[in-house]
Amino acid sequence: DLIPGFQENIVGIGTFAEGRDWTIFTSHGLRFGTLICFESTFSAMARGFVQRGADFLVVITNDAWYGQSAGVARHHNLSLLRAVETRRWVARCANTGISSLITPTGRLAATLGLNERGFVSGTLTAPLAPGPTWFVRWGYAWLLLPGFGLFAMAAKNFTRRRAAKPAIERATADEEEAGPRG
Repeated sequence: DLIPGFQENIVGIGTFAEGRDWTIFTSHGLRFGTLICFESTFSAMARGFVQRGADFLVVITNDAWYGQSAGVARHHNLSLLRAVETRRWVARCANTGISSLITPTGRLAATLGLNERGFVSGTLTAPLAPGPTWFVRWGYAWLLLPGFGLFAMAAKNFTRRRAAKPAIERATADEEEAGPRG
């Protein structure tokens, strides 16, 4: 335990341990990965299931602790992002939150609102993208591109300034930077 006694005294609902396997289930010829509650907030987990062959994702969650706050909608909206990022259907089941079937383009095919009793029904089809999307394959690697661009611009600016100085000025500046000899 990271916090001794937390599990037994505060949570009180059982013992938990981190998972080590990416279990892919099969139903009616389609393969799916399951994200439990807050795991749906991590795109890397959804990507991991799709990389391992999931045709759709299932999110099961207990949103009761959000109460009537905006957290319920925000948590649901993260499932919309997982659908778009992976181009896979998402079947979301929440005990008190929003349950829904989300298309690979992020549209709601069916939904059951906050604190509504009932069930969501629909037909899931094969994934929209036959292979992994760019995001599934590379994730947030695209965020490195602006950094590389800034580095390239700084290097170009440095070499341009250095080349613009006359040779005698550069030699004098280099000698001053080197300090006294002797």
